[in-house]
Amino acid sequence: MEIVMLSQSIVYQVPLRVTGTAYLWWFFLGGLGAHKFYLGKPLMGILYPLTLGFLGLGHLYDLFTMSEQVRRANDKIMSGMAFSPSGQSSPKYSDSEPLAESSIDQMISRYQADQERNDAGRLDSQRAGPPKPSGGFGKRR
Repeated sequence: MEIVMLSQSIVYQVPLRVTGTAYLWWFFLGGLGAHKFYLGKPLMGILYPLTLGFLGLGHLYDLFTMSEQVRRANDKIMSGMAFSPSGQSSPKYSDSEPLAESSIDQMISRYQADQERNDAGRLDSQRAGPPKPSGGFGKRR
């Protein structure tokens, strides 16, 4: 998980789920519900070992529907609902009020200008070379 700071807000970048990885969890530890934990369904992950994968029928069902389950898990992650306790998307991150394209462009141009200023400041300090000794303490005249 990577944390990025953009203009006084924190954005968490969470990796999406992969179908191949879900199948590996299903194949090796599916009877214990590991693939359900991987897909963000901890309640189902707890029920799997208690019911022996719903008597094997749930395990067989997952074999044929894994790609759809991964897609739904990724949709949940992308909508921001995966991390809210109630499962409801918070209005702060909802798609109903997308950022205006001009404000995004402004943020990008401000960031690039800051980077150019920082780069220019570093180049100026490198060109100036090391500080020259002054005629201060310990030097005879």
